[in-house]
Amino acid sequence: MPSKGLEQPAQASDYTIQPAHEEHRVHAAEVRRRLADRKTTLIDGRPTLQYTGEEPGRVYHTGKAHDNNGHIPGAINIMWKDNFNADGTFKSVDELRSMYAAHNVSHDRKIITYCNEGLHATPPWFVLTELLGHDHVQVYDESMAEWANDSSFPVHNGDQP
Repeated sequence: MPSKGLEQPAQASDYTIQPAHEEHRVHAAEVRRRLADRKTTLIDGRPTLQYTGEEPGRVYHTGKAHDNNGHIPGAINIMWKDNFNADGTFKSVDELRSMYAAHNVSHDRKIITYCNEGLHATPPWFVLTELLGHDHVQVYDESMAEWANDSSFPVHNGDQP
């Protein structure tokens, strides 16, 4: 039996892939440079036990555990799921504003979101830019799949800084 929504064959289209918006991305060298910058907030969107290092982060597509457990030093943990209601819709703007304010996320700071490999870094990026109006938010696309597997990058274990 076909899956719901797949009853009809796909139709040809003229869709053209657009280039990535590089201004929304940041790479490891920039993240490392900003570690000492007091005007940058790093948001780790992974589950808390991965953030603290009690459980390993894993590459989504392969399930391979990262070489090092924990988070990028100075990062705060706001799990990607915390942006949503139980039914999968986004929380209200007021709820989201309060949640991020409770973690001292403010408009006067640059923000970098990350996770295991960029997938779960995007809900906080979307909420912060599109719903809460932050201007300087970027995604560290390679996230912990790169950072935690490079022995030259520092990794912190434990709770919030």
